[in-house]
Amino acid sequence: MKAKSFIPLAVGLGVGFMAIRMGRDMLQRASGSQGSTSSVVVSSAEIGAAAFLADSMLTMQKAPGSLIPHGAFTDRKALAGRVTAAMIPPGVMITESMLAPPGTQPGLSSRIPDGYRAVAVKVDEASSVGGFITPGSYVDVSAVLTERLNNQERTNSRIILQNVKVGAVGQSLNSTGPDGKSVQLSRSVTLLVKPEDVPRLQMAASRGQVHLAMRNGRDDTGERIAAGAKSFLEGLRPRHKAPPPPKPKIAPPAPEQHIVEVYRGTVMERLVFTSNGEVHRTTEGGRPGDVAAGESGKPVNDDLKVPEVPE
Repeated sequence: MKAKSFIPLAVGLGVGFMAIRMGRDMLQRASGSQGSTSSVVVSSAEIGAAAFLADSMLTMQKAPGSLIPHGAFTDRKALAGRVTAAMIPPGVMITESMLAPPGTQPGLSSRIPDGYRAVAVKVDEASSVGGFITPGSYVDVSAVLTERLNNQERTNSRIILQNVKVGAVGQSLNSTGPDGKSVQLSRSVTLLVKPEDVPRLQMAASRGQVHLAMRNGRDDTGERIAAGAKSFLEGLRPRHKAPPPPKPKIAPPAPEQHIVEVYRGTVMERLVFTSNGEVHRTTEGGRPGDVAAGESGKPVNDDLKVPEVPE
């Protein structure tokens, strides 16, 4: 055999030997890892979101150490009183990332992130994208306002919130309904918004109509609400009517007077009767005398009879 033909054969044999040795080492490592197993907590049935973990929902199962994820539980007692943060399928190892923080109560409160608030808005089939919006979806919120100016109705629409997560649809926290379908028709949708956005959303819901626009799972565009949206929301605020002008003060009418002149010889006595009960008396050549009705309601002269004057 020539030397030139022997060299490639030797190289091929060497490469093959190294490949066989590497494969054998990998099989030995794999068999060694399979031999080292640990018991972990596994879900025995489907567990809904925001639900208490009951002992009947869990089971213990042995798994290779290399396949056990970080944060997996190895003791059922450590899961007592914990609440799920999302739906857990059956046969899945329970990890800390699947659970709400310790002390969280079951229900919607376990789905609200720190620094957010849950606000429900009224929807129908059209404004909720035909019922395809489910918990966990992301939506844009638009407000539709109809105003009447100069005896003409004008309708405006503006996006007021973007990239808002849906916390619940009706009273459901799961992405599928009881019938297993993802379409859920409901009369309300609960949105998870920041505290400063709560008045904005409530104002739009009370003064106009709220519509939801569903986003795809890849679109994570942040908020792009400019001053135009804020000025639009200013129009949603109730307008206060100007107070009516004060009524002009009308002076009370002058009291009606009745004059009676009494002649006693050459002396003339004049009596003036007013409608408020006062009597004024003057005599020709004498000093005037006034009788105040506020004191006695009668003339000073007891012999004087004040006739009743019809109104």
